[in-house]
Amino acid sequence: KSTQYTYVISGGIELFLKKIKTDNKTRQIILKKGQFVTIPPGFIHTYKAIIPSMMLDMTTLSREGRGYENDTVRVDSLKF
Repeated sequence: KSTQYTYVISGGIELFLKKIKTDNKTRQIILKKGQFVTIPPGFIHTYKAIIPSMMLDMTTLSREGRGYENDTVRVDSLKF
């Protein structure tokens, strides 16, 4: 249900995305300082820092209490 927004403050980050249940292909996006990406609901995602990095992560739903866990789907790690 939640949309996630990621902004890279410094460094470089690999973002890996895969649509839940309908996509066997993992997509890779390289994010550099100053870049912003929107991750819509229904996507499994993970990050890997290429170099020491800082990022800001925001969501449309609260991560307080049970809100975050209710909107989180646990899966095995994406292979990269």
